[in-house]
Amino acid sequence: MIKILEKVIYQIYFLILFVGLGYSQTNNCSTAPPSLTASSVCTNTAFSVNEDGTSSAEANGSCATGTAYSDGWFTVVGNGSSYFVNLSGINRDASLAVYSGCGTGEIACTMITGAAGSGSLIFPTTNGLTYYIQIQRRSGNTSNNLSGSICVTIPND
Repeated sequence: MIKILEKVIYQIYFLILFVGLGYSQTNNCSTAPPSLTASSVCTNTAFSVNEDGTSSAEANGSCATGTAYSDGWFTVVGNGSSYFVNLSGINRDASLAVYSGCGTGEIACTMITGAAGSGSLIFPTTNGLTYYIQIQRRSGNTSNNLSGSICVTIPND
């Protein structure tokens, strides 16, 4: 009986831990998106962009193709180095864009097919400036969420 209880508590602990580490993204970059930290090692952060079947994106990256659906946002503060943003494990077509403001001042953009499962871009930063990273679901069935992982690294010069 004690062994079964220990297993149940262990499973609940890890369920809470892993669910708590994932971010469900809002469709609004002006309401304090989660912040990422750039480092020399990729530390993946899970995300999910919930799809309600409407095109409600705040910005459309210049590289984006297909129909726009919901988008999710992160921020990262520059340190004067170039940053490398990587998406992995994505399950839908998506555009990945970086802006100097909330949905304005596009710096970089790339289109990623869900079949590829990953994509990345690199952009220069200014020390102390906050950058907005947009992950936007593109095309496909309107009732499917976009999920995956994101990390920001500082490439070796």
